[in-house]
Amino acid sequence: MATGFICNLASILYPTYATFKAIESTEKGDDAHWLTYWVVVAVFQLVESFTDLLVFWIPFYYTLKLVLFIALQYPPLALPEKLYQQFLGPFFRKHEATLDHHVDKFKTDGVSHLSTLAKSGVEQAKTLANKAQSKAQAAKKDVKSKKAN
Repeated sequence: MATGFICNLASILYPTYATFKAIESTEKGDDAHWLTYWVVVAVFQLVESFTDLLVFWIPFYYTLKLVLFIALQYPPLALPEKLYQQFLGPFFRKHEATLDHHVDKFKTDGVSHLSTLAKSGVEQAKTLANKAQSKAQAAKKDVKSKKAN
């Protein structure tokens, strides 16, 4: 998929060089911009990895993604900072203790902790899927009973 490759290239190539330049410069404002950029991109890619089967069907998805990444890279827009301040920062602050716990567990237990987290996540996903299926079946019965009346 060439468009996906182009998006990934656009989200990594220039930002990597710009981050290098920011690190090498004495100005600290550009450091904050590029650090925030990488946090936003990492979260975006993490979410995308779970939703890739859904976004595949969105028309012009990769074009929209490319436009988003270009906008994220344009410092005058301060888009990474805005996304961080409005969404990511509050989320991380709210869950900081839990995240710290898992990071510490990973440092001491390594891969076995990731395995435990993955199993827990799979179990939670199964529970949510079962609840959704039950609700869908109940709604279907409700529709059928209303049609019968």
